Amino acid sequence: MNIMKKKIMLVATGLSTSLILVSAIPGNVNQFWNAVGIEKIQADDSDDIETLIPDSALRAAMYRDIYRKYDELTMDNIGEVTNVGLQGKMNLEGLTYAPNITYISMSGPFDNLSILKDMPNLESVRIGNIHISNFDIFENIPLPKDDGSRPDNQTIGEPEIIVTDNKFEIDLDSYVGKEYVVPIGNVSVMIGNIKMDSSYDPDTRKVTLTDITEKLNTDDNTTDQINEDLTVKFDETVRFSNRDSKVTVTITQPFVIYMPVVRVKDVTMYVGDIWNNDMGLVKAQNNLGKTFKANELDVEGDVDTTKIGDTEITYRLKEDHSVFDTAKVKVVKRPTGGGGGNNSKIEDIKPTNIMTDKKLLDVYNVSGKKLEPKTLTKQTTDFVTEKINTIGKVQYYRIGENEWVKTDDVKVFHYNNAVKQTHGDDHKELTQFRNIGQVSNRALKPITNWVTDRYAYFKDEKYHRVATHEWVHDDHVVKYTSISGVVKVNEDVPLYNSQGKASNRGLMNNSEFITDKSAMINDQLMYRVATDEWVSAESVTLK
Repeated sequence: MNIMKKKIMLVATGLSTSLILVSAIPGNVNQFWNAVGIEKIQADDSDDIETLIPDSALRAAMYRDIYRKYDELTMDNIGEVTNVGLQGKMNLEGLTYAPNITYISMSGPFDNLSILKDMPNLESVRIGNIHISNFDIFENIPLPKDDGSRPDNQTIGEPEIIVTDNKFEIDLDSYVGKEYVVPIGNVSVMIGNIKMDSSYDPDTRKVTLTDITEKLNTDDNTTDQINEDLTVKFDETVRFSNRDSKVTVTITQPFVIYMPVVRVKDVTMYVGDIWNNDMGLVKAQNNLGKTFKANELDVEGDVDTTKIGDTEITYRLKEDHSVFDTAKVKVVKRPTGGGGGNNSKIEDIKPTNIMTDKKLLDVYNVSGKKLEPKTLTKQTTDFVTEKINTIGKVQYYRIGENEWVKTDDVKVFHYNNAVKQTHGDDHKELTQFRNIGQVSNRALKPITNWVTDRYAYFKDEKYHRVATHEWVHDDHVVKYTSISGVVKVNEDVPLYNSQGKASNRGLMNNSEFITDKSAMINDQLMYRVATDEWVSAESVTLK
């Protein structure tokens, strides 16, 4: 049977991991060569190099050793490959088809490391920041001499997880192996930049960290979720290339803790109004981050709006009745007149979202007379107002029957569920609510993604909320949409960063690159092809 076979050409990548070769073109713009130049030719299954060596990045790394002699890597010339540099995440399947490799340098995470023991002529392995800590496999790799190879310190990045029981238990055996390592030492644990009290059992090699929210001084009443990085650092001594080497391993585990919460608000109604349990509910969430409407909760109490009176309505999570909150509902007599007073000018406005970060909110009547402060059950409370009252030079929003708040005491906001990426130049400072000052001990890392649910204007400048009381300036982020595809370049084109600044690199006509994000940059649609490099949609075709 004949199949379609792909030729392997000079390589470089955007988001894909492979060798980067650049060549100068006019305008001082460097160009990436296409990761895989494809030419359709007929080939027999038995020598299909793409089947035998499925990872294109590995094929490209092998071809680099012989590219001056051959136009492509084939099963006929692969035996001439002796020196291979491996970078980035690769699957090493098929490496043994190059039996004469004597030297391998490695930097990055790899699959199938056990294949190295089947390399008959391998003499030297040099590993950089290989992102592993389990060196068991190297015990059985025959390196005939002490060639001075040393493993560098290792960093391991894990995917984000959800923590549901307020604790971590990390089994270091899964990182260092069970046999091929001297006992672990100097174990430390941090969350963010805070050192944590934790326990390490050298017999089981397990690190235990409990009561995370308490150790972070998290206020359950004001925090919906915690997004942090857990960092575990330890030393291990491994035998590599016939010598003992000390390796410091740093494991970074991003995590999120969703706080089980029920938040309510007090409600004032008129006699004859219709009560709905959603009216008193602000937010309900479980420890997996799932949110609930009122009809999905256990609700205790009933409001009788046929007469004046006060009622308490309690909302509880069905799965955990210890998580609850109680709203006070006041039914009052419906006013018979306009009630504006001689000095009041009340106007209807479109429904407007307002919020505050106060625990006690000053409340006024329709004439501007100060009433008893309103105690808010949670530190941050949202309201919807449809009326504004002007008394002299002071304006008020209505939040309930004969309850008005000064416009200066609250902030108008706009719901906007989106994901933002920080720009790549520096850490991004966070601003407290109403621009009262910077957050002193936290900032956003460059080129990281953050979920935002709303934006507001502080002193006429736009900010996005990324935590309960923390906001990032609009100039420091770009809104993006996750996509999955390949862009084919239609002309030689420059690359831009997320701030719209052109770089000194570009993409060559007819090359192809993986893309994972789209965004509006410089008022035009762009696709991301590298960590902070974007190409205009006008110059490519998305496949």
